[in-house]
Amino acid sequence: MTIAKANEIFEVWQQWYWPFHSLLFSMFQSNIPESFLPYPKNILYEALEEILKLYNENSKEFEAINFTKSSILCFYTNDKDAFDMCLKKLAIPGMADITSNNIKKYTSDWISRYKKHIT
Repeated sequence: MTIAKANEIFEVWQQWYWPFHSLLFSMFQSNIPESFLPYPKNILYEALEEILKLYNENSKEFEAINFTKSSILCFYTNDKDAFDMCLKKLAIPGMADITSNNIKKYTSDWISRYKKHIT
């Protein structure tokens, strides 16, 4: 992948990651359907690997990008497995209420979180 293409993907990733990852995590926890990603998982990962080469390993930018790169592997899975796991979780007594509260908390606070993110 060229650095230009990696940078193009990275620009989309930066705009997408917040708020979408946070909202999806509040709904699916650790098994988010990968079809929600703005690019296929392997393409995103490769692009972020290229972008990381531009930063010093001790920089805050490197740490932040590396963290979001890790989230691709940790939280996103094939759609069928993700939805199956979501249904299992929601069948646990009280889990639907917890998930609903997570979503309400996220949606009630998204404006202040967004302002923090852009400043």
